[in-house]
Amino acid sequence: RPRPAQAELGRARALDPADPTPWFYEALGLLADNRPVEARAALEESIQRNDNRAVFRSRLQLDEDLAARQAGAGRVYEALGFDQLARREASAALASDPTDFSAHRLLADSYLGLPDHEVGRLSELLQAQLWQPHSVLPLQPQARAEDLGIRQGAVSLRSGLGEYAPLFVRDGVSVLGSAVGGGDGLFSNDLIASVLAGPLSISAAQFQYTTDGFRDNADQDIDLYDLFAQWRVTPDTSVQVEARRRREERGDIGLYPFDDVDSPTLRQFRDRDTYRLGLRHDWAPGNSTLLSVQRESVDEGQDFDVEIPISLVPPITITLPVKARAVSRPLLAEAQQVVSGAVGRLLLGGGHYRANGDLDINDFVLDQRTRHSNGYAYGYLGGPAGTQWTFGLAVDSVQADTIDQTRISPKLGLVWALDGRTTLRAAALRAVKRELIGKGTIEPVQVAGFVQFFDDEIGARSDRYALGLDRRLLEDMDIGLEASWRQLERPFLEFLKGRQTSDASEQLHRLYAYWTPAPRWALRAEYRYQKAIHSDEFPKLVESGSWGILDLRTHSLPLGVRYSHPAGWLTDFAITGYRQSGDFVVTTLGENRHARDSFWLSDARVAWRLPGRRGLLSVGARNLFDTAVQFQDTDPQHPELYPQRQLYASVSLMLD
Repeated sequence: RPRPAQAELGRARALDPADPTPWFYEALGLLADNRPVEARAALEESIQRNDNRAVFRSRLQLDEDLAARQAGAGRVYEALGFDQLARREASAALASDPTDFSAHRLLADSYLGLPDHEVGRLSELLQAQLWQPHSVLPLQPQARAEDLGIRQGAVSLRSGLGEYAPLFVRDGVSVLGSAVGGGDGLFSNDLIASVLAGPLSISAAQFQYTTDGFRDNADQDIDLYDLFAQWRVTPDTSVQVEARRRREERGDIGLYPFDDVDSPTLRQFRDRDTYRLGLRHDWAPGNSTLLSVQRESVDEGQDFDVEIPISLVPPITITLPVKARAVSRPLLAEAQQVVSGAVGRLLLGGGHYRANGDLDINDFVLDQRTRHSNGYAYGYLGGPAGTQWTFGLAVDSVQADTIDQTRISPKLGLVWALDGRTTLRAAALRAVKRELIGKGTIEPVQVAGFVQFFDDEIGARSDRYALGLDRRLLEDMDIGLEASWRQLERPFLEFLKGRQTSDASEQLHRLYAYWTPAPRWALRAEYRYQKAIHSDEFPKLVESGSWGILDLRTHSLPLGVRYSHPAGWLTDFAITGYRQSGDFVVTTLGENRHARDSFWLSDARVAWRLPGRRGLLSVGARNLFDTAVQFQDTDPQHPELYPQRQLYASVSLMLD
C-alpha cells in the first residue's frame, strides 16, 4: 500500500526532521515505483541525516546504519546505470561495516563488465552469501559461475534480485522464472524456487543457455544446477551448505581482429561439481567469525587440430590433432575473524588450497600438484580531516609446477573526503594470484575501491598503483576519474630451462560523468583506456593457446540515456565508440601480426515492470545497425560486445 505508507513517512519527517529513517524508506518506495532519480535524492537526504542519530545509538550501530544506506544508494545508482557511483558507495559501505552483505553483493554486480575483474566479482558474491541473513533471495546460478563466456546484454549475469525482494519477509515459498530468446539460436532459462520456514531457508535453481554463435563453431551449451540451504542455529550462528553442478560444451567463442585465426575444430568441455560449507558466528556486536570450505571435482578439456606448414617444393601442411584433458579434486579452506572497535576494524584470516590431478595431452600424462597457504591482516582506521586508511599485509606460500616461493604483500589505501562534494582515493598494493575454487575467496578483494586480485596465472605477483577522484559537480551531476598501473611478474614453465618468469604491464584509466537533468531521465558518459604489454616469450594466450596478445591498446567511449516512467516503463539506449590497435602472435607458426580498427556500436532496450513486483518484460537489440567489427576481446573469457545484430526478448515472473 504505497500511498498510505508515503503519507505516514511524510508525518514522520514533519515530527522529527533530523531522523534519516523516513527518508530511507521513502527512497525504497520510490525505487519500487520505478522512480530511481527521485529515490536517489531521498536516499542522499537520509545519508546526510545519519549522524543525527548518534545521541540515540552507539557508534558501532550508527556505522551499520550508514553502511545499509550507502548500499541502498548504490542500488539506486545501479538502477540508473551509474556503475562507478555504485562501486564507490559499496566500497564506502564496506569500510563502515565489512559484514554488510548487501554492499558485497552490490560491489560484485558493479564489477560486471570490467575487464579482468572476475576474481573480484565472484569473491564479493561468496562473501555476500556468507554474511547474508537467511531470508535473502538466492543468487541466480549464472551469476555464481566463472568464465561462462556469455556475451553481455540479452542474458543477465547480475546476481541481484532486489527488484523482486519484499521489504518485509515471511515464511512461505517463492518462485522466480525467466526466459530469453533471440537471434543466432539464443535461448536461455533459469528457475529459482526457495522456501523460508523459521530459521531454515532452502533454495533450488537451474540455468540453461544455448546459442549457435555468431559464426560457425562458436556455439555454446551450458547447464547449471544449484542446491542451497541455510540454517540459523541460534540468533548468533548460521550454517550454509551448497552443491553446484556445471556441464558445458562450446567451440571457439573468441572474437579476434583477423578472420583466419579462429579455430574451426576447437571443441571445449567442462564438467564440475562443487560443494561448499559455510559458517558464521557473531561473538558480540562487531566481533564475527567466518569459515568457508569448498571442494570440487573437475573434468575438463579441449580437442583441436594444429596445422603446421612445412617449406618444401611444393609446400605442404601437416595437421596434428591435439586432445587435452585435466582431472583434479581441489580443496580450499578459509577462515576470517572480524573485530570492530571505536577506532576502527581489523580483519584477520588465512586459508589453504591443495589440488592433485592429471593433465593428459595426447596420452602423455603429467602429474599436477598445487599447494597454496596464505595469511593476512587488514586494518581500517579513521584518521583526521575526513580520512579513512586501509593497512594490509599478506603472506603467500605457493608450490606449483611453475613456482615454489613465499611472498610478502603489503597494502596501503586512503579515502579522503576533501569536502562534502569531493573524495580522493589512492592505493599502493602488492598481491599474489592464488589458485581458487570458483575464483572466490573471503579475503578482501579491494583496497580503497581498487581491486587487487585479477585473472592472472597462479603465483603471478603484481604491484598496483591507483588514484581516483570523485566530484559532485552539481546537485544532479557527478564526475570522476580513475587511473591505475600494474606491473606483473608472471611465472611459466619452459621445456628446456624449467621455471621462468616474464614481465608484463597493464594500465586501466577511466573518466565518467553522470547527470539526472529531470526526474525521469538519466544520462551517462564514460571514457576507458586499457593497455596491456606482454613479453614475446610469454604472450597472453587466448582460447586454444594458438593465438596470443603481445601489445593491446583499447579506447572505448560508452554514452547512454535511460528513461524511467512511474507506470513501470523503462527505455535504455547506448552508443559506444571503440578504437583498438595491437600486436599479436600465432604461436603455432611464430608469426607476428598487427591490427587496428575503430567503430561505433548501438544497443537499445525497452522494458516494462509488472505491477506488484510480479516480473519484467523486455525486448532489445545488440549492435542495432549490424556494424562489422575487427576486435580482440580485452578479457577473452568475459566478452563485452556482439559483432553482428542480435534481437532478443525476455520475460521474468515472480510468484510468492
